Formats: sequence, C-alpha cells, structure tokens
Amino acid sequence: MARFFYRYLPKKALNEAEQALQEAKQLMQLPSKNYDHNQVQSLLHLIDERAAAFRRQIERFKKPSHQQPYINSFYAFAKTLKDYFETPGMTDPLSRYHNSGLYCYVGENPDLSYSFADTASSAFFYGGLGLLVLSLFLIPVNLPAALITLGVALSFLFPSAYYSFCITRPNEAAVFKKEEELFNAAIAVATGTPSRSANEEFELEEHLKVQ
Repeated sequence: MARFFYRYLPKKALNEAEQALQEAKQLMQLPSKNYDHNQVQSLLHLIDERAAAFRRQIERFKKPSHQQPYINSFYAFAKTLKDYFETPGMTDPLSRYHNSGLYCYVGENPDLSYSFADTASSAFFYGGLGLLVLSLFLIPVNLPAALITLGVALSFLFPSAYYSFCITRPNEAAVFKKEEELFNAAIAVATGTPSRSANEEFELEEHLKVQ
C-alpha cells in the first residue's frame, strides 16, 4: 500500500523495531504459556525470514529519509506481534498491522518491495482521474480545453494504471501471502490450533456449504 506522506508519520528507530521483535519472541517462548514447541519453532523461522527481508531493504538505502518507511513498517510488524502475544484475544492481527498507518509492503527482494515508483504511479493515477472528471465538466463550456485536459488525463492514466495493476498489485499479493502465512502461524501458536491459509479457509467454508 503506497503512502503519500511518509515524512509526516512518526519516525520509529530501527532499535525500537528490533527491541519489539525480541520482546515478541520472548513472549511466545515463555514456559508458562505452554505453547507447542514445533509450532513456535516454525513461527520463529517465518519471523526471522520477514525480519531479514526488512533489514535487507533498509540496508539498501543510505539516506535516513529513504530508510524510514521500511523501519516504520518493521516496527509495526514487530509491535503487532508483541501486542498479539501480550493479548492473544486480539482479533485479526494481520489487519491491525496493515491498518497501523506505518505499513508498507516489503518482499523477499527489492523487486517485490514498496518503492517510490508505487507512490508516483498512484499519484499519477488519481491525478489522471481528477483531470478526467475535469475534462467532462469542461466539455459544455470549452471543448478545446476539454480535449486537451482529456489528453493529459489519459497520458497520466494509462501508464500509471499499468504499473499499479500489473506490477504493484502482484507484488503486494506476493507479500500478503507471506504475511498471511506468518500471522496464521502466530494465531495457531496462541490458540493451539493448526494454521490454515486463506485459500484453505475458503475451501473449508465451501465444503461446509455443500454439506
């Protein structure tokens, strides 16, 4: 999910994210919790993979302002896990993470991660939509101006729509699949139940409907 105003968001530090992640890991390994050892180890493996992806993305950039969106998202990820294991009754931790206001998608490699191009394409797309609406209002008033505005709108819309729907959305979907797997595993640990993907949940619901 592209963010237009990262500079105005709270600036979390990398050590805050690392500390929150460490506290989350400690919570899920407390002997008093009696969590299933194998489930915990599987979850820790997924967490380490995600954390490594965040660190790789952060290390790609030298400027703190370029690192900040990924640090913020790393912090939101770690804090959501920590909060969930402090309060296992929390509903839908994945949605809480996505709606934290600090989220941006980070993939296993830079090609699958949020970039400035995502924000730019979204800005051009919505700008193009605005110009398209304006051109419609201009038609009865000034047809030449309406046609010029329409041409500019289409020049904004076509490339930005292609980037958004053919590059950004598939990348987001690939990252979401990983995040979904991880948070399902976290729920499974906290509740002592087997984890299921969204596809498996859907198939189960369809099976129950048939019965």
